Amino acid sequence: MKTAGTLKESLGSGLGKTKEKLGKVPNYIWFLTAFVIVALTILAIFFPSFLSQLTNRLLQPFPQAQKENVATPAEPRIVPLATGKQIYNISGGTKGGPLMTQAVIDPLDPKSSQIQTFTLKANNLKPIVEIKAIVITDNEEKVNYLKLVSGTSTDGVWQGSWRITDDYDYTYQISLIAKNNEDIESKTTLTFR
Repeated sequence: MKTAGTLKESLGSGLGKTKEKLGKVPNYIWFLTAFVIVALTILAIFFPSFLSQLTNRLLQPFPQAQKENVATPAEPRIVPLATGKQIYNISGGTKGGPLMTQAVIDPLDPKSSQIQTFTLKANNLKPIVEIKAIVITDNEEKVNYLKLVSGTSTDGVWQGSWRITDDYDYTYQISLIAKNNEDIESKTTLTFR
């Protein structure tokens, strides 16, 4: 059985060995340890949330699996159309090409298989030889040729009629291409949806 004196001696010799070992630690290790302790103390006082995040990251040995970010596609929204006969003024064009100035669509919102009439005013210094209207709907592109119905080929009114046979819930455009006798084309697109 150890006495109080023996216990004191064994503790003393243990502390002596510890002091001896600590004395061999280089000064830069002491400085680095003191710096880390001071830095963590400052972070804990002034930025507690940062220290909490840092601690959480250090305590998690393996990264957690990321949840897959799967987006749910949005439902397409049908844009409402004006009803009946509509008039559109057009500006711009190709230099030297036909100038299309006004389009009349009757009706803009035809029912399935209903006839739609398209009238276009166009002029050019050179005779206009062709105007086509490409009707672009949800699933189709149909080329329709307009005919001169009044005026002259340099300043006239062109017209065409066709049946709308496709849905136009999401895509509805009419692309116009006018060409003069020098093969100079002007293009424009009326977009309704």
